[in-house]
Amino acid sequence: MTKKSYKVAVAVLSVVLAVTMVLCCWLYIFYESPDEIATRNKAEHLSTQLHDAQETISEYTAIMNSLREQISDLSADLAIKLDQIAALETKVSILLDEETASDAYQQLLLDEISRMKTEAEEDRKQIAELSELIANYENITTLNFGIQAKKISDLLMKVAVTNRPQRTITTEITDPETGETVVHQEIVDSSVSFYYRDLQTGYTISYESDNIMYAASLVKAPYIYTMLKTVADFEYNKLNFDSDGNPLYDEEGKPLYEGDHPNLDKEGKIIYLEGEEKYDLSRLWTFNKEEMSVEGSGIIQKMEDGVQLTYLELATYALQYSDNIAFAEIRKMFGYTEYLSMARSIGVRGSSHGYMKLSADDCGIFLGAIYDFIETNDVYGTLMKDAMIAANYPVLIPAGVSPTVTAHKYGWDEDSYHDMAIVYDEHPYILVIMTDLDAGTSKEILYVRDIVRAIHSIHRNFYSSK
Repeated sequence: MTKKSYKVAVAVLSVVLAVTMVLCCWLYIFYESPDEIATRNKAEHLSTQLHDAQETISEYTAIMNSLREQISDLSADLAIKLDQIAALETKVSILLDEETASDAYQQLLLDEISRMKTEAEEDRKQIAELSELIANYENITTLNFGIQAKKISDLLMKVAVTNRPQRTITTEITDPETGETVVHQEIVDSSVSFYYRDLQTGYTISYESDNIMYAASLVKAPYIYTMLKTVADFEYNKLNFDSDGNPLYDEEGKPLYEGDHPNLDKEGKIIYLEGEEKYDLSRLWTFNKEEMSVEGSGIIQKMEDGVQLTYLELATYALQYSDNIAFAEIRKMFGYTEYLSMARSIGVRGSSHGYMKLSADDCGIFLGAIYDFIETNDVYGTLMKDAMIAANYPVLIPAGVSPTVTAHKYGWDEDSYHDMAIVYDEHPYILVIMTDLDAGTSKEILYVRDIVRAIHSIHRNFYSSK
């Protein structure tokens, strides 16, 4: 090697060493391991949760001030009513002693006293309800940055990437030259999201709940709700309005028509016009085993050929047994227009990507609507509640909150393992958990249950200091 070549080699080596040292320094200062990244992400997420909690506290403080103003107004109104009642009772007492008033006038005064006492009692009831609501808000704001923050932190640790079950992704790749198929397997961390909302206070905790996923059989509950709600509205209109939209009854409930009800037959059943047949849930459907064979969950596929069920029974089967044949027939009959319209109207985002697409937020919105429907509709709401309470596969949310009653709907398919429920605790709440797991192993079941139990504990902690 010449002297010149030697100098060049030394110079190149010096540059390489210098670059290596700079790279090592950069890696030492800036490199983060996967565990460090996961820890930082958890810390950032917790920080966001606590920031959101502070905003929630400010919001709840304003709500409590408003509730206190309402109590003040009600208390003033109650005091006036009590003074008026006392004055009327004194007047009645004087009239009875003097025997100067007619029985009719005395009865009029007594009726007025009774009416005002009823109103006063209603004021007392509202004051008590508002006071209880204020106590709940105070309890939440008191606990939020103490024990509650620790519980939320523990919950986030449970859903952290390092604690999740892993899943295997299998792909088949065909070699373009040989035509041979090579099976490639990759082990990855699973994805999980959840949404919780207290139905009494509106307090919400969520984790990646805006992730839109394949909903699997979760979609059956929102779809059946939409169908039953639409049918309930249709029946209400048939009973109370004519074909032009004019009322059939006055404010006192007296008929504005003569003769028979224009929309009911002699037996008092609704008359369905052409194009309205789909709203008749008493119609019979006949099972044809050869034409209606559907894979997956359900019990109709095991029934005898020719079995007949009403469409209302099909709705029950879709909810209780997650029956795919029942759900397929209901979709065939009812279509998608009302469902997609309902989703848009209440703020559901996922269905715009396809009717089987939902996020945990979306499911929470639908569950809130289902809860209201259950509380206000004695016929179809009760049917939904009973079917969802009796729904099969109760190993996730129902098992996690047992013995508390739940009205739930699970969903299980490839890369989809979900559950959503109305939890009928002393203070009811909504819970949705969605994952991309699909094996349903004991490890995966226990993982989801741990999340459920943590959220259940957080919920009950809100009210524990009462």
